[in-house]
Amino acid sequence: MSRRFGKVLVVPCSGSDDPGGTLGREAALIVVEELRPRGCDTICLPRLLPGEPEALALVRDLPVLAVDGCANRCASRALEYVAAPPVAALCLADEPRAQGVVPDAARQVAAQIAAQVDEVREELGW
Repeated sequence: MSRRFGKVLVVPCSGSDDPGGTLGREAALIVVEELRPRGCDTICLPRLLPGEPEALALVRDLPVLAVDGCANRCASRALEYVAAPPVAALCLADEPRAQGVVPDAARQVAAQIAAQVDEVREELGW
């Protein structure tokens, strides 16, 4: 995959100790599978940490949107560490939806992620 395909790579955190991590992962899948299937893709964040070549190539070749589940911003920090800072990030730390059960919370966050994907694509002229 390369920039010529016009995709944004959405990388959600993998945190399981905070509801925001679960919310971010679920929302990212909704965006990739339903809302913007031709405009974005995703990978599992832990694939980057051991330096898996295919995963590193994706984050180096595509503009990346990080979805951080909490204030630790592990997805953004991991991306900076292994490749480059994300071109955009969404932190769910202050999202009331991440603090408890809210009907359709993942779909609400997915709409935010989709809007950011659209912004990145527009900035790149895609």
